[in-house]
Amino acid sequence: MGEEVSFEIVDIEDEVPGLKRDGVAVIRNGSCVAVLPEADRLRRALSLPIEEIEYIFKNLQVVTGREPTQDEQEFWKAILEYKLTH
Repeated sequence: MGEEVSFEIVDIEDEVPGLKRDGVAVIRNGSCVAVLPEADRLRRALSLPIEEIEYIFKNLQVVTGREPTQDEQEFWKAILEYKLTH
């Protein structure tokens, strides 16, 4: 930990040409390291108590019921770091 973490709401190009949806980008030390759809997930995740965020981060495969993507892992790591420092 100890890196600068921030989040940015972004537009994601959909597979259907011309369609866009919102998403959340994880910015670590000025570089985008993950992008996930549904920008509202940021608000929902940040509203969770730290204990629940820690549980999700440590048990992401159990929570999702599948192997989490690298972006999902990075998102929850960033949420945890952000909550611990803000």
